[in-house]
Amino acid sequence: MVYHLSFFCRSGEENASSALVNLLAKLTESAGPPILAKPGTGDYVDEVAACDIATDNGSGAPAAGWIGLEMHAGVAFIAEDVIDASPDNAHGVWGSDLQVQLTLSGEMDDALVDRIWRTLTDMWAAVAWDESSGFDINKDPR
Repeated sequence: MVYHLSFFCRSGEENASSALVNLLAKLTESAGPPILAKPGTGDYVDEVAACDIATDNGSGAPAAGWIGLEMHAGVAFIAEDVIDASPDNAHGVWGSDLQVQLTLSGEMDDALVDRIWRTLTDMWAAVAWDESSGFDINKDPR
């Protein structure tokens, strides 16, 4: 089963590629095992960047399954998703310029998900959302 977790952010990033580079740099600097990243396969436009990430088990292999990480940048590019998630802006996400989506399947690395969540919140005041819980998914992973 595949699970998608989205984050709406106000990043000020120029494009999705720069947002991805900045996020990966912050994740690498954060406390925890080293991060492995492999580029996403696909022919993306400037508004989209993707990779798969995992934590290193100490031998250069993933400690658990890979997590798909996709960045969608631009207020106009993500507007439909923002409005669909919060039609009345009750959660203050209108005006978000970055949507980060995690694709989780197989063996979950809960510690890495929490680390990504914490980093997104620290960097860009991210607000989490998923299809089943909506904005009720929000928590403080600290």
